[in-house]
Amino acid sequence: MPPDRQAQEEKRNIIGAGSPLSGDRVGKAGGGSRRLPVRTQSQFDAGGLLRGQEPGGPPPVRLPRDASLLVTGKCNLSCPHCTVSSHGGMEGMLAPGEWARILDRLVEARLLSVTVGGGEPFTRPDIASILSEVASRPLRFSVNTNATLIGRREAALLASFRPRLDSVTVSLDGPDAETHDRVRGSGAFDAALGGVECLLAEGIRPGFRCTVSTLNAGCLAEVVDLALEMGDWIILNPFLESGPCLPAGLSLDPRAFRESCEAALELAERRKGRVTGTLVEMAADARAFGSGRNRGAGDRRKGHSCGGCANIVTVLPDGGVAPCDHLVSLRLGSLPGSSLSAIMESDAARAFRARVEAPLAENPECAECFFFDACSGGCPAIPWNLPGPLGPDPLSCLKRYFEASRPEESARR
Repeated sequence: MPPDRQAQEEKRNIIGAGSPLSGDRVGKAGGGSRRLPVRTQSQFDAGGLLRGQEPGGPPPVRLPRDASLLVTGKCNLSCPHCTVSSHGGMEGMLAPGEWARILDRLVEARLLSVTVGGGEPFTRPDIASILSEVASRPLRFSVNTNATLIGRREAALLASFRPRLDSVTVSLDGPDAETHDRVRGSGAFDAALGGVECLLAEGIRPGFRCTVSTLNAGCLAEVVDLALEMGDWIILNPFLESGPCLPAGLSLDPRAFRESCEAALELAERRKGRVTGTLVEMAADARAFGSGRNRGAGDRRKGHSCGGCANIVTVLPDGGVAPCDHLVSLRLGSLPGSSLSAIMESDAARAFRARVEAPLAENPECAECFFFDACSGGCPAIPWNLPGPLGPDPLSCLKRYFEASRPEESARR
């Protein structure tokens, strides 16, 4: 299923047999079954907030419903845009038994779904054990992979986890070996297509994710054609300069970014919902502003539209917890030593939310902007390390977007 927002919301409405609310016993791979420690329905309000905070204390927090599990920081490829590798590989890989304890903590917190990724998860010789631990719990799950290490055995393993397995997302950064390998290394394209063929042989139609940068922005239509020939959907996201030492030369300049957004929206409309991602959303927001549909639609109560710590968290290879995959250096706590609720209520998590949710009006650059009332603030990952109040996300900034090709029009505004 396409991992768009509508699908995610639909998943959050699924509470069935074996859910952490039911108290059902959950079997563990490799031995017996036992009752997991779970919270009861009465401990949460209708919005998923923990009850029982002391009167006058800090406000209650909303627990995430999804988690990204980076089960390894290792990868068989060396992609220049990778946030994980930019942090030095993330040592401290946990054994499957430790991941089992982490999964118990996530079930205890009533998470509904997880995404298993890395690094490249199939570099782990024990990945079957980890996936079995995931599948044995009341969780839907997805897998992110570069597909180069997927053969018949790995594809059959993934197929064995249906219907718990929601989707497999494969990285695809070009329509041919010349482009894809320019991003991911020699031989990566042919190896990835071989992995996709093995998935298809097991009845798994994958989705794809393309990181759009200066290396491949000129061939979006061809990438989409190939992806939808082999799979069900593709996500088009721009390169995000959110890790140390990531090459700035991969970032699209404002004009190229706008052109890529407009091309992505055209492809999305032509392919009727099978093309999604940040590029599509940005062009759609700009079109809506031009027609007046979203003026005054910005949420002035918070500065950035970030789901980190609210809708999703990332669990790092050593059990550390971060707000998302793009802010992995910002550690909020560690599993399984603490509960997820304790981590979300920690000073570090509250400080993160306070900075992210501070009104954009506190930033002088944004307060007087013509586009202020339609602005969502975007993702905080790029401006996070800059001093002072969080500025706008340059990849979600309508002012920057419109200036790209019509500077005289923006100046009048």
